[in-house]
Amino acid sequence: MNRIAGLFCSLTEQQVSLLTMLAAWVAVIAAFLAVGIQTSATRKLTKQQFFLQLYAQWESADMQQRRADLATVLLGSPATVEIDDSVFVFLETLAHCTRRGLVDQQLVWTTFSIDVSGYWPAVQDYVNHIPLSGERPVALRGAGATVCQLHRDPEPL
Repeated sequence: MNRIAGLFCSLTEQQVSLLTMLAAWVAVIAAFLAVGIQTSATRKLTKQQFFLQLYAQWESADMQQRRADLATVLLGSPATVEIDDSVFVFLETLAHCTRRGLVDQQLVWTTFSIDVSGYWPAVQDYVNHIPLSGERPVALRGAGATVCQLHRDPEPL
């Protein structure tokens, strides 16, 4: 113990200042690393929470009824264009959030692909019927692509 105390006593004022500065920089770097790790963990948790909110909305009684009603209308008369497009709006929102990295792509694929695959036969004629020009309602511009993509494979939306 006396050797260590003697070592510090023999340091010049300049050496003490240098050691203090180095210690301060190590502390700053450690703080930035801690903030980076915490930010990453928060981002992952937020993505999971947002996904769960979207999933809860998709599985809600209201959305299930809307999906069933839309499928019934589209299977009954595929040429109809007078529909409730809330399901398409949801799918477009889901695709947009996935493209922006707000939800995990694999979670989206794993969770929604089965429903969309079963739902696709009802939606396909309607999506193909809507022109790809700028006349297509904003909510439907990407919804068809979203349904097609979820129907096919887990590639990027």
